[in-house]
Amino acid sequence: MTPAPEIFIDADGVCVVRGELDELTGGELVSALAAHPACFSIDLGEVSFIDSAGVRALLVIRRQREEQGAGLHVRRSSSAVRRVMRLAGIAHLFACEPGSIAAG
Repeated sequence: MTPAPEIFIDADGVCVVRGELDELTGGELVSALAAHPACFSIDLGEVSFIDSAGVRALLVIRRQREEQGAGLHVRRSSSAVRRVMRLAGIAHLFACEPGSIAAG
């Protein structure tokens, strides 16, 4: 059985996503970050699966943050996330934070 996905803001103000990032959790992620407009970092190191809806959610959030004059930085990403971002041709849009661990 697959563990339930989790989306939360940690003590450092980073949005942490665990489990699958798909149509259901993508919407939850967009809502969670809409409620935390000062959150510009996301940790995807424990994302086990991401589909096109998850990618779309990340792009929506990135666009919203850019409209605020900021960006969305990936603190960590899993191999699943890196693979899908590379295949979609969007890996370059999500800069890793300086000093962060890009690999999950």
